[in-house]
Amino acid sequence: MEGLGALGVLLLSCLLLPSPARSQPSPSPSPGQRPQTDPTETPSQHHAASVSPEQAAGGAPERLPPRPRCVRCCEPPEQRFSYPQYQPLPRINVTILKGEKGDRGERGMQGKFGKTGVAGSRGHAGPKGQKGSVGAPGERCKSHYAAFSVGRKKPLHSNDYYQTLIFDTEFVNLYEHFNMFTGKFYCYVPGIYYFSLNVHTWNQKETYLHLMRNGAEVVILYAQVSDRSIMQSQSVMLELREQDEVWVRLYKGERENAIFSDEYDTYVTFSGHLINFQPAAEPRGTTVLHDTVSTDPQPLPARHFDTRTTEPISFFLSGLEELLAWRPDSNDDFNVSTVPLAKRQPPLRSERPRTLVCHDMRGGYLEDRFIQGSATRNPYVFYHWRYIDIFVYFSHHTVTIPPVCWTNAAHRNGVPVLGTFITEWTDGEKLCEAFLGGEEEAYRAVGEQLARVAQHYRFDGWLVNVENRLSAAAVGNLPPFLRHLTAQVRSAVPGGMVIWYDSVLRNGALKWQNELNEENRVFFDACDGLFTNYNWKEEHLERTRRLAGPRHTDVYVGIDVFARGDVVGGGFDTDKSLRLVRQHGLSAAIFAPGWVYEHLGEENFLQNENKFWASLAEHLPTHSICTLPLATSFSLGMGTSRFLAGKEEEAGPWYDLSAQEIQPLYPESAGRLSTGCCLQDAWCGGSSLRVQGTIPAGQQRVAVRLFSLQMPAPPKLFLTLLYKLEGPHPDEFAIALELTTCDSGTCHEGNVASLPEPTGRHHPRLLPAPPPGLAAPLAACDRGSNGWTSRCYELDLQDCSLRDLSLLASRPQPGPREMPFACLLGEMRVLDAATVAVPPPPVQGLSASQLRWQPGPGPEQLSLSLTLRWAFPPDAADAFRVLRRDPGPGAPQLLGLAHGCRYRAVGLPVPRPTVGRPGRLELLVEPVLRDALPAGPDGCGRLLLVYSVPAGPGP
Repeated sequence: MEGLGALGVLLLSCLLLPSPARSQPSPSPSPGQRPQTDPTETPSQHHAASVSPEQAAGGAPERLPPRPRCVRCCEPPEQRFSYPQYQPLPRINVTILKGEKGDRGERGMQGKFGKTGVAGSRGHAGPKGQKGSVGAPGERCKSHYAAFSVGRKKPLHSNDYYQTLIFDTEFVNLYEHFNMFTGKFYCYVPGIYYFSLNVHTWNQKETYLHLMRNGAEVVILYAQVSDRSIMQSQSVMLELREQDEVWVRLYKGERENAIFSDEYDTYVTFSGHLINFQPAAEPRGTTVLHDTVSTDPQPLPARHFDTRTTEPISFFLSGLEELLAWRPDSNDDFNVSTVPLAKRQPPLRSERPRTLVCHDMRGGYLEDRFIQGSATRNPYVFYHWRYIDIFVYFSHHTVTIPPVCWTNAAHRNGVPVLGTFITEWTDGEKLCEAFLGGEEEAYRAVGEQLARVAQHYRFDGWLVNVENRLSAAAVGNLPPFLRHLTAQVRSAVPGGMVIWYDSVLRNGALKWQNELNEENRVFFDACDGLFTNYNWKEEHLERTRRLAGPRHTDVYVGIDVFARGDVVGGGFDTDKSLRLVRQHGLSAAIFAPGWVYEHLGEENFLQNENKFWASLAEHLPTHSICTLPLATSFSLGMGTSRFLAGKEEEAGPWYDLSAQEIQPLYPESAGRLSTGCCLQDAWCGGSSLRVQGTIPAGQQRVAVRLFSLQMPAPPKLFLTLLYKLEGPHPDEFAIALELTTCDSGTCHEGNVASLPEPTGRHHPRLLPAPPPGLAAPLAACDRGSNGWTSRCYELDLQDCSLRDLSLLASRPQPGPREMPFACLLGEMRVLDAATVAVPPPPVQGLSASQLRWQPGPGPEQLSLSLTLRWAFPPDAADAFRVLRRDPGPGAPQLLGLAHGCRYRAVGLPVPRPTVGRPGRLELLVEPVLRDALPAGPDGCGRLLLVYSVPAGPGP
């Protein structure tokens, strides 16, 4: 370290770093090359490879092991942020991080073109060319006409709230496009039309009319009540497509509505005519894009796109250079979380002990790096979100940016996500010396950049893990660095946090303490929490609780599920460790729960996963949903097929954690009740929820608690349930929904004159048909589909607070024997009737870019990949279905789900065009709305790609 100081390890300036293309790559191994973890290692071995006798006696380590081993270690809300304007970052001398100069590599890809220079002066005019040949004769000009003018001689008083105005006099009605019986003009010639409406008001009466296009009001003609009758007029230009209807409607408000006319004169007229013909080849809102096929290589940035398929991928940063050179890029929009952090109760900062889960599996960035999902069979998924408070994504790369699929799934279930900033071994010493061993400006630049990264990708903070020795200067700057990083993260991400891992001591030695003590307290005091090492005993917990004082819930006691080293318990005995931690009122950090998948295998993973978390449930306080609507299809974000409306839409395995729905509790009672995932049948997505158990002898019903709620009950609730009964005797039991409310003497069901429910249990009334005005959200009431049964319910509550949502299984009468029951739940919704959303505007601005053409797969085909982007109101859709529609009567083909306003379609086979015969490809983007309302056909975005080959030889 002294030699490094003599050389001057830190040079600061106000210049920006060079572009990443000129940076020396970090020597960190790729995920596939990372040394694999030995499950038999102890945690101490896992972190330090070996501990010398001097270290075991309490002294500082003399040296690091000659060969590094794999290190496994081991937290939040989300809003939409505006990215801050970049400030110049100090230049940090990173030459000390580099080894000897290597051989010259292959020439890289050409960089982006620079800015266009100033135009030069105009050159001399060349000689005039020869006259070209005569072109082919064009088609004869064709004129298009449409016009009408009608009147009414009879007065009219509006009897209904909505009444169509019918006309009795025809002045002009070209081609009979205006129907005198219905009072509507039908568009047969698409284009721009001019319409005018003239009426005579009636004294002492209101005049209130709308000019309508299809079912929507376009303009209003209105006259207030007056002593005098007057002529009123209204006019408008409209763009119409074929089959559009234009008509006039009277609206009866609180007053009498009337128009005046008589049999001698015509006071009411309605006219319209075409002013500009527009061929209606494509539906309104369709984007038409023309492209010329070229199979020349068009590489995309390897950091953001898979080099083989061009699928968008999540990524990490390998060193200090890459971190400081990072800038937001339109290509990494794919990796920005689109799901806001859902609210839940109790909040993260409550006083009760918390549960952190640290995910570390085989170096990270496996199949979860594919942002739009993959065809992985039997993947690892996590879905017990109701039991945890914080999720950490860990890897051994310097800056671990959580793959966006994990952030989306966690946020949807109300769990904040942390990335990891780690330094290790000799390379870690050099890296820390580069930004911690000098002036304040250097470590402040690193902290600010880490905060920008979290803000841009919309995750919630950092786990900081320094697992290498530090010089006196570096360890002296470490606490102010942690304080600065914590302040920057909190400022950039509301609710953001920074947690420190138990590793380095205040004197710079690397020695894991397994507790909070005076040797590491300085780092705990500088941030939001401490994650301890795993080799603790009960006396460590006692000392930690005393020293932490009121911040005892900010200490996360590490529990290694792999049980390496001298630990209390792991595997299916992890509850032993967790019980001790809870007895001392401390938070827990459950490290590598993927043990269930890695150690026990993939075949029975879901059953083993439920068994593992059920063994911990006693010590894991659950979290409550505190906002409506609550809508879920229970999908885990994976499956053996994709289902839509209870029918298999696409066969084959798939994995996409961003598509994971809100997850319920997973209660289990030995032999009497269990819940789990069913991959063989689903309503929507890849799985449904199987609930099975027994109704005890002498009882008529049993309730299965699925969701914990904590919110004031709105006056009126609508609930929906899609289910399928199973078992040998499905006709002998029935299922329904039950809501429970907190104890309150003022809580009433129905009106205030009704008696309060003594048990707090409420059974919503069955709705055989949707009420007026709610036909869209409740369209499927009492109607089955593909073997699924749909039920809708309503419930009126006064001065109540919701507590639980349960499934109620019942039989007609109590019986002397136990009765088994089993059912699949495909969808469940709880809607506040006062805030049922109106469908948002359609997808707009659909465009395509980054087109890549390749030969095949068939002899007369091309393979096309392209990036789609569009506009849609923020947070209004859970996802977007991207579809392809080919000519013919068949239904559109699903290409995939997008979880933001962008999607990359990869390897689409399309017919090869020929000269003079271009090809056509139609793509649709359909929003999947958050409250499960149907978007409707007019809500889709459409893009028509017309592609052709040059006039010369084909591709």
